[in-house]
Amino acid sequence: MSMVLSEKELQELHDVLLDAMVQFDVVCKENGIQYFLGGGTLLGAIRHGGFIPWDDDVDLMMTRADYDKLCSLPQEAFGPRLFLQTYQTDPEYHGDMAKIRLNGTTYATEFSSRFPQMHQGIFIDIFAHDPTARTRLGRKMHIFLTTLCRSMVFHKWEETPMQYYGKHKLACKVVTFFIRRVPMRFLEGLREWVYRMFSHSNSGLLYDGMGMHLSHGAFPAAWLKEAVEVHFEGYRLPVPKEYDRYLRYSYGDYWKLPSEDQRRLHSIFRLDLSSGYQDRDQRAETT
Repeated sequence: MSMVLSEKELQELHDVLLDAMVQFDVVCKENGIQYFLGGGTLLGAIRHGGFIPWDDDVDLMMTRADYDKLCSLPQEAFGPRLFLQTYQTDPEYHGDMAKIRLNGTTYATEFSSRFPQMHQGIFIDIFAHDPTARTRLGRKMHIFLTTLCRSMVFHKWEETPMQYYGKHKLACKVVTFFIRRVPMRFLEGLREWVYRMFSHSNSGLLYDGMGMHLSHGAFPAAWLKEAVEVHFEGYRLPVPKEYDRYLRYSYGDYWKLPSEDQRRLHSIFRLDLSSGYQDRDQRAETT
């Protein structure tokens, strides 16, 4: 059964997440990796000066080149408290985006709690934005194949049959038959190939292949060319210089607050912040 965080618990979660963000920022600066606040975290930075009050996670984003550079770092580069989780570093994890997990903490959702061997520390999501096609038809194909491959991996992971809003039942049965008979590594490799299929395109366009704004289509790569720093909970962290355009692409009128029934939260099954606080307090004593 999922739990609903109290206002105090949510603030404590924000404190620990912020600590992980600051540690990750140091790693990126030490290794010449450009990242940006993304998704609801970027929205919170611009609209609230920090976390969206009801948000319970952190989203970061970067170009594919910086994402690959990040994923090539040895685990030692992240220090003793952070773990870079990808489908390659954690055999039980099959998500497409990388996650930074905070060791010694627990943030288990109803879904993730089904896989007790998977690292389930408090996490930061890291999304890569890939080049996409020059033509409208090519971009539609890219989005379709991305949606298909993401879905195939997820349904194999979840051990559920493919579904498409109750439509195309025969096609879904055929795909279900296929994914049940091929290794997960094959499907993950196929998903990765689809993300990168236009890596040599000179279209000047990117798409949100790993994220929730995939259906919004392409946006100019120039929007993620330059970073500026903004205040976020007392720290200065990087956002795209063209953050207004990116937020309007993602959310439309992003200054308008959503109604309470539109505020998305994870279904938290188990939460343990204690080690995150211990690490933060110990570091504060030495600075």
